[in-house]
Amino acid sequence: MKHEDLKKFENNFYRYSTFYAGDDQEYTALKQSWILKKIVGRRKSWNVNSLTRFIKSLPHHYDFYRGDFFKFCLLALKGSFIKSSFLQIQQNASIETWTGRETVNSSSSLCDYYINLRFEEVFKDMPLIYKLTGIHGIPFKSDYADWAKSDKDIGDKHRNFFLEDRDFLLSLICFFGMLKPEKKDYYHKIACLEDDDYLYPDIEKGREILMKNFFDGMKNKYINKVNKLIKKELMAISLLPLKKISDIYLGISLAEDEKFVSYDKYGCHTLEYLDICLRGYQKKSGFIKSDEGFWEIDIGDKITINNMVGAYKVIQNYSDYFSQTDLDFLLNKKLYLGEQSQITCIKNFDLKSEDMDKMYLPEDKNTEIFQKKLDSERLGYAD
Repeated sequence: MKHEDLKKFENNFYRYSTFYAGDDQEYTALKQSWILKKIVGRRKSWNVNSLTRFIKSLPHHYDFYRGDFFKFCLLALKGSFIKSSFLQIQQNASIETWTGRETVNSSSSLCDYYINLRFEEVFKDMPLIYKLTGIHGIPFKSDYADWAKSDKDIGDKHRNFFLEDRDFLLSLICFFGMLKPEKKDYYHKIACLEDDDYLYPDIEKGREILMKNFFDGMKNKYINKVNKLIKKELMAISLLPLKKISDIYLGISLAEDEKFVSYDKYGCHTLEYLDICLRGYQKKSGFIKSDEGFWEIDIGDKITINNMVGAYKVIQNYSDYFSQTDLDFLLNKKLYLGEQSQITCIKNFDLKSEDMDKMYLPEDKNTEIFQKKLDSERLGYAD
């Protein structure tokens, strides 16, 4: 493989260390800048399934349930992200409804998190705000507040990008309409559409949460403007025969689409839990797993690369066992949008099970998206 191609690829990763009980340990992680560029660069073309698939393919510390990442995606992708979140929440809610037990990302913690979201807090600390809106202000190398003051209209223009977006507002109403903060149970605080007692989001409740919670702290002039737009939209929808707001802005059919994004064609949760998987993984196949924790891969066998981290592991540890064509594909042509790609082994080797699995990395402050000191990133100078 070409040195410059390899260097360019490796620049999307960084190493960090932790110190615990007198011992240093080093880890390799995918840069947040790579992920943000993917999301922002394709923000106009993501559909619900492709976005959900992409996020499922990311390392565990980038997911639907991490605060800063959720906030960024909410403003960067607006309605598409809300719908994707709906799918993920329904997966949890379904398990809790039919088993009566709490999930890892429990309804209780998720509901409480969403209820405490505040638009102004997220908006004022949003990285790359002008790239998200496409509205440029006067470059000002300081924090966002100083930059906004340099143009009296820039704050309003950026807010209006979100507050005039009907899909964003009405999707949020549907989204909040499935939360049940009044529930005392530690689960069942997010409604499940599979429950016979709950067929559609509670629009009035969702609207109340939007206005009283999500827009809490916003100036009255913005709240009045949003309220007027929502009233007008709801009135228009009421005149449509046999149409519900949830059908238009959320889509109850999304609950069926979730099956499409959760499993690969072999019926495995590979994007969610594996960086590398075997063809026919979890089915009876010719692969042999040893007691030492590795899989015996023979000439002609195929392995599946799910994401950037999986490709990095192959290139770093197993490049001698694959053709130059396959390696060039991983370096230059694979899009890494959540698609699975197979490469063929040209020599026998042992693939470590630990290299297949997604790692739960220890806490790393570099993964925090809102870093106030990074002015160049916040104002979008760094590409």
